[in-house]
Amino acid sequence: MSPPSSLAQDCGPIFSNSPERAAQIEADDISYCWDRLIDRFSKHMLGGTQYFPPTATLSENEICVRFMASEPRLRRRALAGRLVDALGQPRTGERFLRVMKLDERGPFYVFLILPKPPDDSEDSYRRVRVALLGDICRVVRHRYPKALDIVGIATQPVSDLWCSEDITYMDGRTWTNAEGEEAAKLATDYEILANPKQFEINVQEYPPQPVSRCGAGATRIPRNEPCPCGSGKKYKKCCLR
Repeated sequence: MSPPSSLAQDCGPIFSNSPERAAQIEADDISYCWDRLIDRFSKHMLGGTQYFPPTATLSENEICVRFMASEPRLRRRALAGRLVDALGQPRTGERFLRVMKLDERGPFYVFLILPKPPDDSEDSYRRVRVALLGDICRVVRHRYPKALDIVGIATQPVSDLWCSEDITYMDGRTWTNAEGEEAAKLATDYEILANPKQFEINVQEYPPQPVSRCGAGATRIPRNEPCPCGSGKKYKKCCLR
């Protein structure tokens, strides 16, 4: 019997050249959007160019980046995929909100996509966006009592010619009844999470290869069925292209 080191050396090339590894590499491509977002926030914080609302501190933003950086590759794939999808959702002048909780260990993530009104100055727009992001985080804490760590990320849709990003953190451990009442009022006044939709996130480490539709005995995948690669999209919008 070969020693463990020899076995690992033998299996390494087999795995590296396998279809499963190729599918993993392809599926991980979107996860690097998460890495680039971490780099952008870190660069601005370290360079003193991060936009801060009046109540924010550097330590709070650092907590956000630490949470983001602690996410393993598979979770980054899921988070980045949903964020990129959210970037293309808003119609002209409309905001888009997505709240994510991958498991009991990590924080709640809030993605706010808010188009910039053409007549607004950058400073005015950023102040409104950061304030809205903070309000949404409070509503999330009110609606989901288990939301003890909330990381909020706000940006603009892909249709905007120029974009910026804001980040905020909320510690839900010191939540009071008065804050809950205020959050409930915010939810009503600004229609925040009025009718939230829940989606199951299924991300596989090694996405299964699409079943061939050619040859005898091949299984045909209906166009509107979930894509077998695990992206969460319909087959016609994913691997069938």
